[in-house]
Amino acid sequence: MQIGVIKEVKDQEYRVALTPSGAASLVMAGHRVKVQHGAGVEAGFADDAYCQAGAHMVSVEQAWQSELVLKVKEPLASEYTYLDQQMLFTYLHLAGVSPALTETLLQRKTTAIAYESVTGDSGDLPLLAPMSAVAGNMAASVGGYYLAHFSGGKGVQLGTVLGQPYGKVVTIGDGVVGQHAARTTAGMGARVWIAGMNRAKIADIERQYPGQVEFFHSQPETIA
Repeated sequence: MQIGVIKEVKDQEYRVALTPSGAASLVMAGHRVKVQHGAGVEAGFADDAYCQAGAHMVSVEQAWQSELVLKVKEPLASEYTYLDQQMLFTYLHLAGVSPALTETLLQRKTTAIAYESVTGDSGDLPLLAPMSAVAGNMAASVGGYYLAHFSGGKGVQLGTVLGQPYGKVVTIGDGVVGQHAARTTAGMGARVWIAGMNRAKIADIERQYPGQVEFFHSQPETIA
């Protein structure tokens, strides 16, 4: 199979759909991998790394002319012209983008497989989990930054100073994002409350930080 890897054109999107090691695995499996020039540069992967993995560096047109096309984000209007009966594997989130994308995918007979719709045997969403984990970790970092006086905050540090804990954090939601935000802030030394629907989801965090992390059921009256 010919597999094309596209350089993202969406504003502030620096990720790439396939790493050089992933390309090497596909090449070893007998596939021909075509990577658009510069596709991985912003993610830290030079073109030479893909070449060493056995991939071919090609133009944007050549990358799209593949049986399977790999992207990170949904095609933008400027990319619609490249859609031509391929299989497309990417994040789509069709409910949150222009209906024109759905119409174009249908008109151009593109078989579009959305990362966010891939479901594991247990009903989980394995391709969404890593991004949710990153979001939870970043929420803790960004929240801590905006607590500083120079950012307009109260001048409170999330952490422990000489054994004395400082900072109180409420995490709304006990999913992957909430769990990672809670674990990160608890690890910094803050007192953490998690509003959720299933206490079992955070049992490991409670055991890891006894007396520091507390769960309560997420209801309008409890959050208010």
